[in-house]
Amino acid sequence: TIIPEYEQASIALEQAEELYQDARLELDNWTQAWEDFQQQAQAPQQQAEVQKIRIEQLDRQTRDLQVRIDRLQQEAASLDTVSIELIVQELTAQLTELEQKTTQLRSEIAEIQAAISEQRAQLQQQQDQLNQVRNDVQQAKGREASLLALQQAALGKDDRLMREWLTKNNIAALPRLAETLTVEPGWEQAVETVLADYLEAVCVPDSWDEVVAAINDLTDGRVTIIAAGRQEHVDSVITASLASKVKTNLPVNELLSNVLTADNLQAALNMRSQLNQQQSIVTKDGIWLGKSWLRVTRERDGHRGVIQREQEIQTLKQHLEQQAAIASELETAIHDANTNLYSLETALTNKQQIAQQDAAVLRDISSKSSAAQQKLENMLSRKQRISIEIADHQQQLMTNSADSSAVRTELEVAIEAMASLAVRK
Repeated sequence: TIIPEYEQASIALEQAEELYQDARLELDNWTQAWEDFQQQAQAPQQQAEVQKIRIEQLDRQTRDLQVRIDRLQQEAASLDTVSIELIVQELTAQLTELEQKTTQLRSEIAEIQAAISEQRAQLQQQQDQLNQVRNDVQQAKGREASLLALQQAALGKDDRLMREWLTKNNIAALPRLAETLTVEPGWEQAVETVLADYLEAVCVPDSWDEVVAAINDLTDGRVTIIAAGRQEHVDSVITASLASKVKTNLPVNELLSNVLTADNLQAALNMRSQLNQQQSIVTKDGIWLGKSWLRVTRERDGHRGVIQREQEIQTLKQHLEQQAAIASELETAIHDANTNLYSLETALTNKQQIAQQDAAVLRDISSKSSAAQQKLENMLSRKQRISIEIADHQQQLMTNSADSSAVRTELEVAIEAMASLAVRK
């Protein structure tokens, strides 16, 4: 009885073991199926989570891009290139005007400098001429002083007693006869020979009664007085008289009209037979002869050369007057030239000061213009970069929008898959 029970128990155990194995196999299958289901259920969920994260990233990136676009647009709007362009245009116009003014000013300065150089050259030339004239005047005055000293001695003006008597009678300043004669060149020696001491004669007015009355006061020396008057015309006798060789307002005809002239001694000798008792002949070289007499003076007395010397003195006086006039004109011209030169130099200084001031203003405006131009270029360049950035961001927005649509579609698919799996669960 024990064995059958054991066998039954063994059979029951085997059956139970089989059932257990079947149940275990079924459990394993179910567990595997569950795990597979779980995996299938998790895939859409994971995919949905991924898409949500992706959507959040795209949304955040879109917001950031839009913020960036808004900021860039605000920055672009703040870049006021129009105002800067107006400033650049105004500064450029000022530069152009100032450069034109500077060019004109440089031209004016060059013209003034050329005028100054020309004026200085002219002034130097005038100064040289004035120095030459002054040197000439100095030499002429020296020559005149020397001649006057000789002439004063030759005309007896150095005689102290005679000078005192003449001064006392108010005739010391009156001219001497030699100082009033103009003799035809070549006949000076002949006139000096004939007039001799008369050359020292004091020329007084026609009313000489007071002088004549004072003659008795002259206790020493000699004096010749000749009355001033107009020379009368005297006709030539045989040949021209010596009076025709002399020009003067004094009455010297009675001294010279009966003295005939001959070029040389032989000619004079040929004329002797024609002379009357009052006539004589004188040659150019001072040989004086009458019908029965002849005088030759070869010694060097004080009257020798007095007429030629007086003519030289008069020529020197005229020359000095002319040179004085020239010197005066040159001094006036030099004064005017110096005045003009001062005006030119003053004008040059003023122009140069203006040029320096304009140069400083030009540098300042040029610096401002360069800075404004650079600022404008920077702003335009920045605007261009902003436009490129905005375009890039907008392109990225479009890409993000497309990506977002695609991701949202995938999310919807994942959600639908999760719903289907939930039903199966």
